[in-house]
Amino acid sequence: MTGWTRRQTLSGLGAVLAAGASQRPATAETTHTPGARLLFLSMNGVHSFSTDTGEVTDLLLRSTDWAGRRGVFDGIDVDAANGHIYFTDMGEMTVQDGAVYRCDLDGDNVRTIVAPGGTMTPKQLKLDLAGGHVYWSDREGMALQRCNLDGSGLSKLLVTGDPVTNLGDQARWCVGMALDPVGGHVYWSQKGGDNAGQGVICRCGMDLPAGDTAKNRTDIEILYSGLPEPIDLDLDLTTRTIYWTDRGDNTVSRGAMDGGPREILLSGMKEAIGMSLDLNRGRLAYTSLNGEIGFADLDGKAHERHQLLVRPLTGAVWHP
Repeated sequence: MTGWTRRQTLSGLGAVLAAGASQRPATAETTHTPGARLLFLSMNGVHSFSTDTGEVTDLLLRSTDWAGRRGVFDGIDVDAANGHIYFTDMGEMTVQDGAVYRCDLDGDNVRTIVAPGGTMTPKQLKLDLAGGHVYWSDREGMALQRCNLDGSGLSKLLVTGDPVTNLGDQARWCVGMALDPVGGHVYWSQKGGDNAGQGVICRCGMDLPAGDTAKNRTDIEILYSGLPEPIDLDLDLTTRTIYWTDRGDNTVSRGAMDGGPREILLSGMKEAIGMSLDLNRGRLAYTSLNGEIGFADLDGKAHERHQLLVRPLTGAVWHP
């Protein structure tokens, strides 16, 4: 089976290759992470991976409520207390048809949060449950957006370019994002061209400063620059550490949330994408476009990798 390429992903080509509701990994190396479950996305599937058994379940295959248009799913987060999974659908890459959906933890009761066209190509998604908001990055839309948990109050917090006049300028693409509600910051990545060394990780306030607009924010800080191609982010607020995948040099890295040296923890992935931290167990997880799920300690030790039949894989989040 051939690998998944950037061109195929950007063009929205391909399909989920799983034939049934569940499958076992093609390969699994080293030990597992007991008692944990990772939720992750494929081309147009919402999956659950058991680290005890290695079983992968496509949750939407059993749902009778799914009536949405399937494009390329990318961002995912979980509201365990209320039993919901939120996820983004990028739709077609050059059309304003992106959407945000919600389903129950078992995949049933799929509901539209942001209807197709409310965003362009939504990527990583995060929930601020205390604040009652859903946040996501819009890649070709060149923006950070948010809405209320029920989809009302849709707004743009940041605009980095114009999808028409800046068409194809990947340095303006907002890809990964993470939240620090305690510090009141949104973190995001702008990936730049393919492995071009243009990638940056930035932050700004979760709310617009008085007098600012989404196109003209005065509180933007560039924390990391010259990165190969940063994608998804996650934060350890206790140690104030930011973790991210980089699709350019196929690594998982970390660094201080206020900026500083980049520490590469893992390498050798094939088109690294999703990133999620399980701080209770001291573990991280990543996914790749080529169907890999990987786990490691927060310092990169005890690395294990699983090659799945389903691909490409995108966003990921640990189930609490």
